[in-house]
Amino acid sequence: METIIWATDGSSGAEEALPAACELADLSGGQIVAVHISNRFDGRASASLEDDVVALIEHQVDDLRERGYFANLVVRRSHQDAAETTAVVAAELHAHVIVCGTQPGGERAARQLHAAAAPRGAVPRVRGPADGRARGRALATASGRSR
Repeated sequence: METIIWATDGSSGAEEALPAACELADLSGGQIVAVHISNRFDGRASASLEDDVVALIEHQVDDLRERGYFANLVVRRSHQDAAETTAVVAAELHAHVIVCGTQPGGERAARQLHAAAAPRGAVPRVRGPADGRARGRALATASGRSR
């Protein structure tokens, strides 16, 4: 079974990448593993916020299961860079692809694309013509070609 990593920090940009992960799972019959890297170690307020983020992602994974996907969540606490830690988790799980969203600037996604050994793709945020909402676009593969 193919393993598709959906790298998520609970942001809207990460959520917008989820349909791309679902599409890959539909095409391959693979499983989706939501990977969240927690770098927040600086006090109660931060811990409470992190708990809320993890609860949101747990809900998203439960929703994937209800929709018929084989889905799991891995939460890794690390002082290391989130992109590099995601790549380590992907290697441990023998992932076939990492899908992540981008924010303006796209620094995190760019680091993930370079850090991982698995093929990976970032779903850029683009504005839709009618309503101006951000929408996912094509998956960029490791070779830079779009699918």
